[in-house]
Amino acid sequence: MKLSQFVCSAAIAFSFVVPVKPAFADLHGILIPLIGQQIIQGSRSSRPRSSGISSAQREQNRQVQTALNYFNYPVGRVDGSIGPRTRSAIRNFEADMGFGIDGQLTDFERNFLTGSYFRAQSAAQVPAYAQVLARQGANGLLRTFRNEQRGVPTPGVQPALTPATPAVPTPPQPAPAGLPSFQTAPTEAKSLANHCTQINVLTTTNGGFSTLATMTDPELVLNEQFCLARNIAVSDSAQLMARIPNMTDAQMVQQCQSLGAFMMGKVATMASTEPAQVINTAATALQSSGQSAQQLQMSGRICLGLGYREDDDAVALGSALIMAGINQQAYGEIISHHLREGFGVEADRARAKSWMTAALAALESGAVAPAFLPNQAADRLALLKAASSQAPTTPPVTGLPTFTLPSGN
Repeated sequence: MKLSQFVCSAAIAFSFVVPVKPAFADLHGILIPLIGQQIIQGSRSSRPRSSGISSAQREQNRQVQTALNYFNYPVGRVDGSIGPRTRSAIRNFEADMGFGIDGQLTDFERNFLTGSYFRAQSAAQVPAYAQVLARQGANGLLRTFRNEQRGVPTPGVQPALTPATPAVPTPPQPAPAGLPSFQTAPTEAKSLANHCTQINVLTTTNGGFSTLATMTDPELVLNEQFCLARNIAVSDSAQLMARIPNMTDAQMVQQCQSLGAFMMGKVATMASTEPAQVINTAATALQSSGQSAQQLQMSGRICLGLGYREDDDAVALGSALIMAGINQQAYGEIISHHLREGFGVEADRARAKSWMTAALAALESGAVAPAFLPNQAADRLALLKAASSQAPTTPPVTGLPTFTLPSGN
């Protein structure tokens, strides 16, 4: 489709060929990308596009695909191209290993997968590993390697010892004159991806997700459902992104980062303003954007998952607020989780409960469709409602206690 066929409103300008600077509909201080508009128009470029994959990256992809096939996560032909079937295999691998399920291998996950494959090539020579292979197959061997990594020894296998590095004596240095100056490393920002990795380990250790019947820790239940919604959003975003023509992954990330930056002001009010007022403010701006609700919904869904994939809370929260602003109150659940845990916004558990209550009320009344796991809507709704009602509105106390006795005691 030629570029001239894309007709935008007078307030919207957008380049479909490698945009250097994202263009948006800039009304009432809010910028909305046109990703959704491209999906709805369904345009396709007739020109072939280069994959943009280097030979080194393609070889790394082949190693990943070979390892996935070996451990019974079939990807089909090993071609070095990470397509939908490989992404599905990666998600299955991540789920089995207790990693974050997003179909995007972290360096740690990739190294573990390919390293385990190379270990497996000589596993038959170790009697204990040979027994695992005979009884449980290659996938069982992979689980064994994962357990070893977590400190669970395999009977009959001698743990590898790391030889001690001999210490090199350092000649004494004269003490410098003056006062010492110690500088600490900067505090690492909170990472939702790391948080969900820890939650996934707990879920795996407990034998699966908590249910209404097995719930003993409402905090864990809410975090499990938060991370589950995150994974579903990443998967949903990837499917929509595959339908967008004329844009690279990097360009879509750039579009969504701009969305997050211009939604930042409204996101910041979430902790100090009632949900209804935040939603109304966002809705007013969105109505003036020149885009239809359908276009805004596509942009919101894509950038929500991209924000989570990139571990960018500003993008994720801005996208969730867009969804809430176009009458998709079910996404208020996402905002509630962020407020409860303090990812991308100042933590406020009382306000988080207000967002969750509003979202669940809209779902119970049938005003909106479930955003996550629609085929389990009733069960998940009951679980979220029970956990939210039982979870404390103040964060757990950490650190040493301080007790003060009256004078004279």
